[in-house]
Amino acid sequence: MGLYNVEIFTKDFAYRSSCQTDKIDWKMDYLAMDNSKIKLIDITAMEGDYVLITGDAGKMEGIVVDCEDKGTEWELQAKPLLSVTDVEVHFYRDRLQDMSMEAWLAEILNETYRDSPDELQNINGFEAVYLSDTYGAKVDTEENIGSLYEIIKEALVKYGITVDFILDANKKKLTASIQAKNHNTITLEADLPNILKKSFTFKHDRTANKVTVYNALNETEYMDFYLLEDGSITTDHMAAGRITPVIFKAVYVEHDVEKEQEETFAQKAEEKAASYMAEAVFNNLIELTVLGDDRLVNPKELEIGQRVRIIRENKAFETVLTGKIMGSTVKLIFGAVRMELTKILKRRI
Repeated sequence: MGLYNVEIFTKDFAYRSSCQTDKIDWKMDYLAMDNSKIKLIDITAMEGDYVLITGDAGKMEGIVVDCEDKGTEWELQAKPLLSVTDVEVHFYRDRLQDMSMEAWLAEILNETYRDSPDELQNINGFEAVYLSDTYGAKVDTEENIGSLYEIIKEALVKYGITVDFILDANKKKLTASIQAKNHNTITLEADLPNILKKSFTFKHDRTANKVTVYNALNETEYMDFYLLEDGSITTDHMAAGRITPVIFKAVYVEHDVEKEQEETFAQKAEEKAASYMAEAVFNNLIELTVLGDDRLVNPKELEIGQRVRIIRENKAFETVLTGKIMGSTVKLIFGAVRMELTKILKRRI
């Protein structure tokens, strides 16, 4: 795949060093935070620096976590820029009732890294922008404090929304671009000879179609919700289109009527029920390995969030691109399932 040009910039976007290498193992897994390893003849880098890599597989950007002298070479380790979202933050969950998911995420990111009253917390040149609007989105949390990264992963799997970080050292800017990827579904043939390796794993979830929600502070207050065949939710047990067999769950929410004036128990209960009845989409892990310059798959052009139909043995599997591993070849990672326990998406369904 030829040489890669590796450039290091400080947090203030000042040039620090550069080197070329053909020894790269770059991982961009949207659903995990794996370190990437790059072997270099000589490099100067500090923890927290930006790394910009250009080569046959495209442009790769990250944050340095370690740079170690191995004697005959240096080993640089980096995380994706998305890793800055792996923090617990405060947010107002009820603002999603009036805002799009993209605008809500942009607001949280800007409050965290652009407009924080703690100037040392802010990231130089940072701005979050949203390029689409998805209304009616819900997040699987009952609190106003939670993991921003978990919410971002949920936004991809449920609504096709991605947060793409773009580094521009010349303009001294780091932009978080938030949008729903409205790509048309493309088709890939897994049985063609250009697919060097392939792996298919499936997770079979039984998604609830009836959820009873109890108020943990007053168990005499409860509501039943039913999922219909058209994807809507109702409280009418006699409604046409109910799904059978009935797969049911009972769950709690906490609602204090005296303290929570802006949200009723019914609203909170429906939001909780919806998170359990969300369609179990992309319950697969499909990995296809191709050459970096493959003209049929074009791995360099494929973006995280791209919807894909993969054909194998005359069967079609609907999935979404969630990761890439770039090296001597490119491994494309599809779906929301990860085999390692630490990588399982917390979907709670």
